[in-house]
Amino acid sequence: MNFIIAIIIGLALPIIYIFMKDYLNDRVMERADVEKITKIPILGHIIHSDKQSKVVVIDSPKSTIAESFRSIRTNCSTF
Repeated sequence: MNFIIAIIIGLALPIIYIFMKDYLNDRVMERADVEKITKIPILGHIIHSDKQSKVVVIDSPKSTIAESFRSIRTNCSTF
């Protein structure tokens, strides 16, 4: 009997934890989260940078982050 109770608790607690963590998550994780709450068109997205510099475009002009900024700039000029 103790073994069965331990198995049920061992399966139930992680499942409850995972569902509660997902339910209480209020961060923007992906593009669909923004599209779900707003009707404003999304022109592009900028990936997260771990670099110390705050001026990424000047420090590394060939990086993917710099290219993301250029893409948004190009998309804004069409409006």
